[in-house]
Amino acid sequence: MHERPVRLPDWLKIALSIVVPLLIALWAIGTYVLPDKINTQTSSMASDISSLKTDVANAKGDITRIDGNVNGLLKELVDAQLASVKRLKNQSADVAKDKLGSVSTMLEKARLQHVRTDPKVLAEAGKDSLELAANPELRDAASQLANSLFAYRSFLNEDSLPSTPNPQIVTDQTKYKFSLNLGPPTGTGLVFKIRLSGSAPPGEAALLDSFGNPPPPGTTSGARWILMEGQPGAPRFILDGMRMKNVVVRDVTVEYDGGATSLENVYFVDCTFDIKPAPNGRQLGSAILTMASVTYRVPTA
Repeated sequence: MHERPVRLPDWLKIALSIVVPLLIALWAIGTYVLPDKINTQTSSMASDISSLKTDVANAKGDITRIDGNVNGLLKELVDAQLASVKRLKNQSADVAKDKLGSVSTMLEKARLQHVRTDPKVLAEAGKDSLELAANPELRDAASQLANSLFAYRSFLNEDSLPSTPNPQIVTDQTKYKFSLNLGPPTGTGLVFKIRLSGSAPPGEAALLDSFGNPPPPGTTSGARWILMEGQPGAPRFILDGMRMKNVVVRDVTVEYDGGATSLENVYFVDCTFDIKPAPNGRQLGSAILTMASVTYRVPTA
């Protein structure tokens, strides 16, 4: 007895005739078309990203060049303004005072914006301002400019510092007693951070003490360098009466009234100054402007 063949309903035949070609088409799309499309899109995105990176790099280069051009123009402006101080000797007191004030303000802004000028131009302007400070009518304005010049020079000194490897914070003053002459405090907390770097025999060791409060005889810091760094709210550091050798002074307000002092190989970095325009103050100011390393002495009476 033979089985009768199974006959598909007409509606199923119609459905299969539609679904099967559709499935074949979807399989072909998934196998051949979509991967090519994805690869094309991925390659295009990668190209776009690469182009974007190139554009960003070019933009950074343009910004760097613009910054360089702006700083170059600002340097020329600063140099021109500093050179103009020499001509103030022939101006009236009112004109000279106004010009000294504007140059001082410009110099402070240049320092804060890290515009670097020629130290020789700076030193020449300092010499002129110190001479002008001898005129009673120009004393205050010229002194303000001179102190701005000292601060600017200390900003430039960052590039001329000696090597001070592995500095260590001072925790023991039994071997050597540091002493500082300080003005009124303006805040609370840590005043100065003092660190030692390197080692040196007694005759070459760094010093940071005062004539009025010397260390016990025979004691020494034992360090090649002493690093003194001001902290927020620190008082003024008064150079009168101080004895310093191989010291880097950073972020400190420095005051000098013309008294006895002994500075040997001292660096001031990012400091502000209040140096009185007396003869000794003018000489110290000239030393600060001339060299990154300051050596200056006024003996005790």
